[in-house]
Amino acid sequence: SEKERKKIKKQLRMCIHDGGVPPNMFLSQPDVDTDIPDPDQIENASTILFLKSHIVEMEHEIQTLEERIREVEINSPTKGRRESHDSVNGNSKAALEIDIQYLKEKLSETEDAHLSTKEMLEEVSQINREMLNDLKQTEVEAVDNFEQLTSLKQKYTHAKKEIESAKLIAITALRKIEAVEDGKG
Repeated sequence: SEKERKKIKKQLRMCIHDGGVPPNMFLSQPDVDTDIPDPDQIENASTILFLKSHIVEMEHEIQTLEERIREVEINSPTKGRRESHDSVNGNSKAALEIDIQYLKEKLSETEDAHLSTKEMLEEVSQINREMLNDLKQTEVEAVDNFEQLTSLKQKYTHAKKEIESAKLIAITALRKIEAVEDGKG
């Protein structure tokens, strides 16, 4: 009857909204007062719920794809040319050829930039190797210079001591000479 159908429809709506199927929702016969659900009706209800959830997922996917298409159309540099070309010729193949040509140009530009960047990297690497060799040579020279400086400091210290000793000897000799001269005089 119409009342029973509306009641089941209402329960189904509530079930979909709540996410579950109550066990007494479907009865094998509407006028029989029993709590045993009909297995076929439960299976049908779960299949319906599964299909509805699948439809929702598919609608979401469609929406996502439509957004991506809009983004590509917005960001496409050939958008204006394609629209005018399509409106004149009604030919999407020509629009694709324009896009392909644009992509080929972009690829060529990118490859050229890659090659020039690679060449610059090789040049910089060569300069770095040369600078590293210069640095190593400078370090070797610095070690040699440090050793020479240390040797010169030792020679200077030794010569300074000899000069001090020579001064003492000279002072002592002068005093003896003065003493001898004073004693003669």
